Amino acid sequence: EEAAAAERRRASTAGSAALAEAGHVKEAFAAFFACGEEAAASRTSEGVARAEAAHGLFLAACERRRARSLPSHAQIVELWSWLLRRGLVSAEACNAYFSASIRAGQAKAAMEAYRHAEAAGLEQGTHMRSYIRQVRNYKASREQG
Repeated sequence: EEAAAAERRRASTAGSAALAEAGHVKEAFAAFFACGEEAAASRTSEGVARAEAAHGLFLAACERRRARSLPSHAQIVELWSWLLRRGLVSAEACNAYFSASIRAGQAKAAMEAYRHAEAAGLEQGTHMRSYIRQVRNYKASREQG
């Protein structure tokens, strides 16, 4: 049973990486989540490979690199949540999620990324810093006038 689950995770991870590399990001999401929420222990080589694949897939989806097909914002949120639950959100992923959320018109999700970056002490990218500065300036001007 456990060996079969491990094989499903390995196939899912390899398939999603190959699809993302070819620009089929939407299909890569489907392959990544094909084995459900089963998770390898994070310290095993399989767990590390799965975490690296998730991170790369997340960046490909958010940054739209060489994408021929893109996942929905809801699918990006699902992978963001997967990364958060496992403590795998890097500064790069946080900034990418912020930008993808702004592009999708999801300001609440973007602010979640900002708050995560603040709380975790992650470096904030130019887009995030600029957007937050604009929001603060807008709020200040509304209060003054």
